[in-house]
Amino acid sequence: GLSNRLQWVISADELRYIPVGSVIDSLWLRQLAAALAAAPDADTSALDFEIALSSATVSPGSMSNTFANNIGADRVVVHDGPLAIAANTLPPGTKGTFGKVAQFQRQFVYKGGPLCIDIRHTGPSTIISTLDAVQNTTNTNRILISSNPDAVAGSFFGGTYKGIAVKL
Repeated sequence: GLSNRLQWVISADELRYIPVGSVIDSLWLRQLAAALAAAPDADTSALDFEIALSSATVSPGSMSNTFANNIGADRVVVHDGPLAIAANTLPPGTKGTFGKVAQFQRQFVYKGGPLCIDIRHTGPSTIISTLDAVQNTTNTNRILISSNPDAVAGSFFGGTYKGIAVKL
């Protein structure tokens, strides 16, 4: 089903390529490896799409299923409003590369430590793609989801899937 709220906590170790004090200004996603074609098939948009970044108050392994408990005091809404995703933004999954989904309206300065990415949206006009869910990443990349953008709490992925590949 469609997740209208997604919250990632990414470990500091996974973000080691971003020096403390760097500006994070965009969000990149990739398709699962089996995806043979670029996605989405057509230009896609969401009328109300909010992306907020903050220092995470927890590590991925100790993430709460209550969204607010993971969000730091330095929360910045980096995108708010319509979001357009052009056709073929995400390369074929077989390439293993990322496509830029959002260029932020406001910047977030990375302070080190784990990062919380919080996305709430009303749903895109079409399915963007099947994103690359990553396995056994409880301590590095973990995601909480809900079909309600205003949910107080969400569910963690089940089984071995724990996160979704993301690049900042």
